[in-house]
Order: sequence, then C-alpha cells, then structure tokens
Amino acid sequence: MKKWVFILTIFFILASICLSGCSENKQVKPVNETILSFLDKVNKTDFKNAHSFYEGGKYPYPEVMKQIFRDEGFVKDGIANINLKDQTVNSDKAVITAHCRITEFNLNRNRINPSEKDFHFKLEKKNNRWIITNLSFNKPYYLSENKSENVAASVSDTDDEEPNYVLYILIIFSVIGVLVYTKNKGSDSSEVNDVDLSDTHPLQKETLAKFVKFVPSTQNKVGKKSKIDVWVKNPSKKPYNNFKVVAVYCNTLKVKNPTLDFGTIAPGQTVKQTWEVIPEASGIVSINKPTVVFENMGEKYSGRFEPVWIRVQ
Repeated sequence: MKKWVFILTIFFILASICLSGCSENKQVKPVNETILSFLDKVNKTDFKNAHSFYEGGKYPYPEVMKQIFRDEGFVKDGIANINLKDQTVNSDKAVITAHCRITEFNLNRNRINPSEKDFHFKLEKKNNRWIITNLSFNKPYYLSENKSENVAASVSDTDDEEPNYVLYILIIFSVIGVLVYTKNKGSDSSEVNDVDLSDTHPLQKETLAKFVKFVPSTQNKVGKKSKIDVWVKNPSKKPYNNFKVVAVYCNTLKVKNPTLDFGTIAPGQTVKQTWEVIPEASGIVSINKPTVVFENMGEKYSGRFEPVWIRVQ
C-alpha cells in the first residue's frame, strides 16, 4: 500500500511540473511571436507596420523609430539571426531579450562586419494582445520592483546631462519672457528661411534633445556681443550630412550668422558652432523656432525646439 502511495505521489509531482511547464510555454509563446513579428518588420525596414506593435511615448511616430534604428547601425535585411532569451511573463506584463546577429552588406550583397547585439523589450497585454511598451539597446528590463525599469533606449541616453541653468532663469522670468515674446512676435517671420523643410521626416524635440544642445552665454549686456553655442553629437554609426540649424530672431537681436551650416558630422563626432548676437534691449529675449534639418542614409529629417531664452542686463 505504501508503495502505491509513493508511486502516486511521484506521479502527481511530475504531472504538476509538466502542467506548469506547459502553462508557462503557453504564456511565453505569444510574447515571442510579438517580438519576432516586430523584428521581422524592422528587418524589412517596414517601420509603419513595426510601429503597430508599439505603444509608448519614446517613439511616437514610425519615422522616429526608423531614425533610432538607423542611428544604431541597422540596415535592411541586416538581422541575420535572432535568439530570444530571458523571458519573464506574468498575466499582463512581460520582459524579454532578443540576441541578434547583425551584419552589413558589400556591393555584391554579401554579408560583412558581423556583430552581436541585444534588444531588450518590455510588453503589456492590452485587449488580449501583447504590445511593446518600451525598447532598450543597452540595458535589460525587469518585472520585479527592486530592479529599475527605467532604462535608456539609445546610446545618447547614457550621456551625462549638464545642468540647464537657462531653465531656472526661465522660471523666474517667465512672465517677462512671455510679454517680450508677444511684443516681438509681430515682427518675426512666420516661416523659417534658408533651409528646405519639404519632404523631411519630422522628429520630436525630445529625440533631438539627445544630440542637439543650445547653450547661451550667462553674461549678456545691451550693445555687447553675446554667444549662443550650438552643440551637435552624432551618436549613430553613419554620418549626418548637410546638417543646418536656423531660427527666427526677435527684432531686439542683431544676428551675425543666422544659419549655422555644420556640413557633414562623422559618426561619434561632437561639434560646435556659435550664433553671435548683439542684444539691443534689456530683459528676456528669445531665439524662436530653432530648427534643425539634416540627411542620414539618404533620408531627410527635420525638427523644431522650444525658444532659446536669453537674459540681457
């Protein structure tokens, strides 16, 4: 009798393990399918359909997602192999890593320069469908509360951020700034000149802010030359071509060089150009509609920032 009890106990333990494994596989399978479908669209550079698997604020448009992947060096059909690993799935949330073999192509369409790269995904189940809510190229996500779930999504996210002293000035003098901006608005051009924005893919300022920074001088006096440094970093593996920065200037600023032409910015390169201005009135003045336009791998992109505020004594 004891022998049969022991055998039945072992049988139920093994059956429980098998059923648990089957249940886990049943949960993991649709998550895997979502990631593989997404990466298939990315590999075909079909970012319109790839974006349909995503809901989040980091890549609000397919064009933004396309640019981020290009910055990471991906080309069409460049993903040669995908190995899904580190899947953690519960009833409505999941994290997963896709380990990929990435290549480029020579003129004969032979694969060259192979490399290994990990995609880290965070997903949620909405309306009985798994949706990607976040994507990182450098750090994994975790479901447990003791691990950080807020990780960078691109190389430029890991850069040290300098304190934005202009922000504090803006807060203190916000009312004055609005009044000055309103006063000067009538004399500004309604369009940004000197660059062609037609047929460009719009990028959000949150994306642009990762590699373009405006740094005004902290000491600005009426009638004296002031500088606004414009820093640009190319975090991608391909050059930025015909990179230009323009803006609309209020009538209390004399501008020596209204268009900053950076030309070609090599991969990994950080460059700086400077607007030289002479303020003609004290208070808070602004450079309005700062706009960048550039080309990357045959595509043209543009984006616009909030005004750059300058305190003049």
